[in-house]
Amino acid sequence: MAFINLKLIEELESEAEQQHMIAETQSYGWERERLLDSITYMGLMKSHFQAKNLVQQLKRLHELCTDFAAGNFEKKLEEFQQYAEEGEVFDPVDDIRYFFTDSNVYVLPPKIEQYAELMATVNSYARIKAVKREGFEKFFGGKVGMGYLGSDIDGATVIVPASEMPEDVLNSIEANREIKEIEVEYCLDKYNDFYHACTCLIEVHACSAEYKTEQESAQGLAKEILGYFN
Repeated sequence: MAFINLKLIEELESEAEQQHMIAETQSYGWERERLLDSITYMGLMKSHFQAKNLVQQLKRLHELCTDFAAGNFEKKLEEFQQYAEEGEVFDPVDDIRYFFTDSNVYVLPPKIEQYAELMATVNSYARIKAVKREGFEKFFGGKVGMGYLGSDIDGATVIVPASEMPEDVLNSIEANREIKEIEVEYCLDKYNDFYHACTCLIEVHACSAEYKTEQESAQGLAKEILGYFN
């Protein structure tokens, strides 16, 4: 069962980054910028840091599990041998477990509610996008003055004016946009289930007698965790 869709979480990170940029413009003291209160300012900054870290950690976990699932342990083995003390045994399950410990502030949060500011952003995602669209439409004098990204015959990215697009195409774009925004708003709903399922799998594989070696155990664990990613 898939719990995590990285592409959707990356969409959320992109929005959080844009909110961060809005907060950044408040940092230089220009009177023309609409001032934010300190709580809102800090919330926008923290939301971006949380989104960025969440995406980074999930990507690193996915990359590690992809390597382990394919039987590629060389990189981690070399790192282990560089710092290992005499008598220590290389157990790649520990490399996966690392993401689910409290060893530092950057590891995955046990509960997504720990990232309160990011949750505020994801819960308001569709509304934030709607406010931005209203602003663009006001600036461009309605949708007819706006454009959408497309491709020319050579495959290069171009902006196609809305006024040159068939109505059914515009309607399809709008429908797909609404679907995507709903998907992003729900992209973290199963995160806590993901975290719990992963920690349970780690303990099962760490103690399992099914595998002959630590590498085989880690390989089986990695394959199962990859199944939680969409």
